[in-house]
Amino acid sequence: NEFILQVSPHEVVGYRHRLGLDDVALFTNIQTKHYVTLPINKRLETSARQAVAQGADVLVVTGERTGKKTPKEKLMRVKGVSGGVPVFIGSGFVMEDADELLPYADGVIVGTALKYKGVTESPVEPERVKKMMDAVWKFR
Repeated sequence: NEFILQVSPHEVVGYRHRLGLDDVALFTNIQTKHYVTLPINKRLETSARQAVAQGADVLVVTGERTGKKTPKEKLMRVKGVSGGVPVFIGSGFVMEDADELLPYADGVIVGTALKYKGVTESPVEPERVKKMMDAVWKFR
């Protein structure tokens, strides 16, 4: 059984306003890993431009699946049309990829890479956080 909910970006921005949450950023996935983009042949740049035009505060770019590295090429393409809207890495970021990916990203959404032994269900490991932040701060 599939449940499909279609809400326009305009409606989402409207809900945010009616709830008095105008100061809350709207992070928008661009052709995300968990969904199929329609039409199937829509260009990544088109999705990014549409998200910006509809009120996205942040564009989130992901890899093919959870834990899969976000391709540099996708970041570059979205950054090129973002019009100054921040572009975030949304999956698979690890410290070893900082030099390659962070020049094209304004932020990172990270979870598993900060957990003990890189296991999602584990608690956060402070030493991993320190190492990750050391890698990130080189670019700010």
